[in-house]
Amino acid sequence: MNSNRLAGSTSPYLLAHADNPVHWQPWGPGPFAEARERDVPVLVSVGYATCHWCHVMAEESFSDPAVAEIINSRMVAVKVDREQHPDVDAYYMQATLALSGQGGWPMTVFTDPAGRPFLADTYFPPAPRQGRPSFRQVLEAVSRTWESDRDRVDGLTARLNDAIATGGEDGDGRDGGDGGTASWAAQEATAELPTRVVQKMRASEHPTGGFGGAPKFPPSATLLGLVRWAERTDSATARDQVLDIVGRTTTAMLQGGLTDPVDGGFHRYCVDGDWTVPHFEKTLYDNALLLRALAAYRTHRPDDALVAEAVDLTRAFLTDGLATEHPHLLASGLDADTVVDGTRVEGYTYTWAPGELEDLGLSGEGDVDGRVVLARRDGMPLPDDLRDTLRQARSTRPRPAVDGKVVTAWNAMAAVALTEAGDPEAGAALTTALWKHAVTVDDDGTVRSVVRCTGSPHAPGTLEDCAWLLLALVRLWEHRGDTHDGLDVPAAVSELVRHTQVTFHRAAGTWYDAATPVAGTGVRPRDPYDGATPTAVAVLAEALSMAGTLATSLDDADVRAVGARWSAEARRILDAHTGVVDQHLAQAGGWLCALECHLAGPVQATVSAADPAQVAALRAQLGTSCLVLPVEHGARLLGSPDAGEGQALVQVCRAGVCGVPTAL
Repeated sequence: MNSNRLAGSTSPYLLAHADNPVHWQPWGPGPFAEARERDVPVLVSVGYATCHWCHVMAEESFSDPAVAEIINSRMVAVKVDREQHPDVDAYYMQATLALSGQGGWPMTVFTDPAGRPFLADTYFPPAPRQGRPSFRQVLEAVSRTWESDRDRVDGLTARLNDAIATGGEDGDGRDGGDGGTASWAAQEATAELPTRVVQKMRASEHPTGGFGGAPKFPPSATLLGLVRWAERTDSATARDQVLDIVGRTTTAMLQGGLTDPVDGGFHRYCVDGDWTVPHFEKTLYDNALLLRALAAYRTHRPDDALVAEAVDLTRAFLTDGLATEHPHLLASGLDADTVVDGTRVEGYTYTWAPGELEDLGLSGEGDVDGRVVLARRDGMPLPDDLRDTLRQARSTRPRPAVDGKVVTAWNAMAAVALTEAGDPEAGAALTTALWKHAVTVDDDGTVRSVVRCTGSPHAPGTLEDCAWLLLALVRLWEHRGDTHDGLDVPAAVSELVRHTQVTFHRAAGTWYDAATPVAGTGVRPRDPYDGATPTAVAVLAEALSMAGTLATSLDDADVRAVGARWSAEARRILDAHTGVVDQHLAQAGGWLCALECHLAGPVQATVSAADPAQVAALRAQLGTSCLVLPVEHGARLLGSPDAGEGQALVQVCRAGVCGVPTAL
């Protein structure tokens, strides 16, 4: 009989299950081959290291020898870190939503030996509770059904797999034409789409901020998209109204428990409708995406003290709180739980004993196992001396565990966010370190592979990894010119675009999220809707729009021609997904960001002798998706400057048409 095979894993999530009596195996072809040989179903359990309820189910069920005996004798057990295998997670999440009507982690899926699911749900308790069966009852039912009603199982797996394979984009795409110029109908639909998304968001704004009730997740991509829409509208009234929506949501998040005003960073979400009590894990992707959105909003509302505080603290949390043994590269996140005297306690590090805050003139809210969460309903930042006092009090407590995996996409998100939040040095260092860490390049400069994360041989890079890395390279190109730390940035951009197209391109503006099908299902995931992060294909469109604008600004005619093709492909992606986005406007934050970036040009501004304050004012005027190219890093001013020698100058180009250089 096989034993638990997780001990050699590089995933903290898998290592946490290495001592379970369940005979877990990591994701790969081996478990499915064993299931075929034994003619048994496969239990695919998906989660991640910082997930609170994953820990709960592990302690309640996966550590139970009686439960393990059922699993080991009647099925093959596979543990999946969703952060290492987002394609696997995406496929089984679609099945879970279809079969149970809900999604989340831990995700519990039962499949045939080909990996095709026939039963899927999330957390199961150790005993029947609130209408849900116990996990043991589920295991017994699955085993009986597999033995006695195989025809039913086979029929369900086939139908569900076909539904997932043909879902998503099919039937909604529009081919923009082989010349790269979309039809007039598609162009009009694409141009009108952002306003419909904004109208949907305005209509669905919740009284307590955000766009829905509990649980309250931070709508990062939507907030950034709303800021970009406000930047491009001709109506000053509409602009202010939309920025006010962003302001109400950010104020609600920053005054409640979602943010950590002591050590910086944001928690995953709030469990209530008033942003009071968070689910305490801190993830790299959430913090990077929120930093990006808040930095864009701060450009237009620089007097918002809470936002300014959050931007500074989140930048510090990313670079310091998530530092790893790899210089400049960042960890995946911090656990929701803290181990106190051998027991996991959710949020212990971040919560306070009753009266502890009041003694310092602060208020606490909520009830987390008898402790409270710091709240700032007065909307005021913490004074530095008070923050130091709170940090000192926290320093005596045990700390949550760190998930030290280096995920390519999330590090690239952080590089983009740090650059856009006013720290291009940190963004540049992270981008070049990530390129060296995640990308394998042949001697001739050809990109051979991109990895998803450290030490994961069965987890190649996804479209999300390549799209975000491309966007990080574009921001590096913008801020540091053609060469940085020995990296030929334009060549890296060009090679990464080629590799991404060869690996993930499907047809007519549509792209796969994964390089290969999931197990033996034959399905290559492609999800055009936002989830925990913006849909990867929208991020790719944004990156291609910006890369195309940069390339067309250069002297080399061949490079300009390549840049025009990149911009055309960005437009094809946007046109191909107008129907998809129109049907699901509430999940279109990532598309709103990409659409607004592309429809804005993106605007390109070449500057000479400009100080940071002048560049910030320029971004406020031109929009946060604009590209600001310093002459000091190789950009060129065209024409005759309309200013005196030594003055700060700017030349603005829109859609390839450039104005005269003028004084800033």
